[in-house]
Amino acid sequence: SIAMYLEGFKRGRDLLSRYIQSGAHKPIIMILGGRSRAGSRAAASHTASLVSDPRLIEDVSKQYGICCVNTLNELIDAAYAVPRLGPIRGRRICIVTNSGGPSVLATDYIESAGFDISELPLEVRQALSEILPPMSSLRNPVDMTAEADYEKVFRTLVTLGTSEVCDALVFIYIPTASSLWREVARAVVDARREYGLNMVVYVAGEGSEIMIKDFQNVGVAVVTSLEGIASALRCAAIWMQGLRKAQRSQLPS
Repeated sequence: SIAMYLEGFKRGRDLLSRYIQSGAHKPIIMILGGRSRAGSRAAASHTASLVSDPRLIEDVSKQYGICCVNTLNELIDAAYAVPRLGPIRGRRICIVTNSGGPSVLATDYIESAGFDISELPLEVRQALSEILPPMSSLRNPVDMTAEADYEKVFRTLVTLGTSEVCDALVFIYIPTASSLWREVARAVVDARREYGLNMVVYVAGEGSEIMIKDFQNVGVAVVTSLEGIASALRCAAIWMQGLRKAQRSQLPS
């Protein structure tokens, strides 16, 4: 991916057209400096040019598949996660977790980013009920409770990821000292590798540092914050817009 800091366009049309001509094969994640009046003055003294209208830049960039973010943490999360998550074709998101609180916050962030986290249809809930313990929540987010292990995680992710109701998966896991977190990490890696799932992962808590390194070593899209989940999903969807635009521009007339 390409992570970009921008204070304004001088030859914006050239930049965007070159990106499309290249086929938009790499996602571009961009943060704009100088959004405030004082920041705009600072940028003018820095680059000797006025910052363009941030909303205009964001709207135009989005049409070409370039994703604008608001914070450096979002930039870092999205730049790492999006190429490993892959472009997202739709807006339907399924969340799998072992912890209710973080999944509620993630649901808020993801829905605010324009995605759909709908209740799962009956046939999918019935399939999950054969995998997960009775106290689990099967609506979406799917809460596996603390009994998550290799088989439950693997089968749940595959059931959702191969269904027609999820365009991307979010896996949120909070390990504890007694958690089977190594098994869980292996299940995530195996499900993603064997079924090519579009999935972004967030882990925090005891043992999470080792899990994050394990995920990074095999190319899993892992983010550092719950807000980062929404940023990665949004930028992956915008990247798909750019790929579609590039495909249309390369079609013979």
